[in-house]
Amino acid sequence: MNETLPSEPADVPSNILQVLPTEPPRCPRCQSIHVETRSYGKKIGGAIGAAAGVTSGVAVILSGAEVGATVGALAGPAGIVAGGLVGSVLAVLMSGAAGCAAGAVFGDVIDETVLHKHRCEECAYVFSNTNT
Repeated sequence: MNETLPSEPADVPSNILQVLPTEPPRCPRCQSIHVETRSYGKKIGGAIGAAAGVTSGVAVILSGAEVGATVGALAGPAGIVAGGLVGSVLAVLMSGAAGCAAGAVFGDVIDETVLHKHRCEECAYVFSNTNT
């Protein structure tokens, strides 16, 4: 049971290596690696998206309740009520989660292109990855 480990890692596709950052972002002004990431757009976009998703989820409560009641009908009258409630809650939660994810992606784009996502702690310069 004395196996030797390979000296080289398994082949990794080159497109994965391009996506993974190899080092933290550097300040383009002073070359410092003491850079904080500010994600204001992502946070605000996620919150607005979640609120919009929940709002639209309220509109689909009836369809979620209908599906839940249909499935719950197998358990009798109590199952219809419980299934309707669970279906309603799941419809709202799923709509909120989808809205939050979409808002966060949109906010991340805003961070990179408009709000300058990074701030150097040494010289207080703000920049985006696209500027480096």
